[in-house]
Amino acid sequence: MKPQAYAYALSLTAALAAVPALAQETTKPKAMTSAEKIAVIDTNQDGIVTAEEHATGARVMFERMDVNHDGKVTAAEMDAAHKAMSANATPKANADDAPPNERPMDNKKKD
Repeated sequence: MKPQAYAYALSLTAALAAVPALAQETTKPKAMTSAEKIAVIDTNQDGIVTAEEHATGARVMFERMDVNHDGKVTAAEMDAAHKAMSANATPKANADDAPPNERPMDNKKKD
């Protein structure tokens, strides 16, 4: 093999080997916890989601995703909505947050 061809092959191999490493460096947005999802649709903030609150939350989400307001959500509309939500997501956890076992729904008094 000629030196130039060898150098080219070596460079190409090194570049291809670096691709997976670069892909691993990208960060994915943190998925919402169950408590965070509940907090979004729990309109009275009692730590419990009723069927009515769930239905309202589902309707609001559907309306957000249905960009052209045709009463249908396409895969493209859903993907775009998920990307937009991920881009707008802000980390919710901070030092003042209660640990998971101290959430309102975990400590609600039973009647």
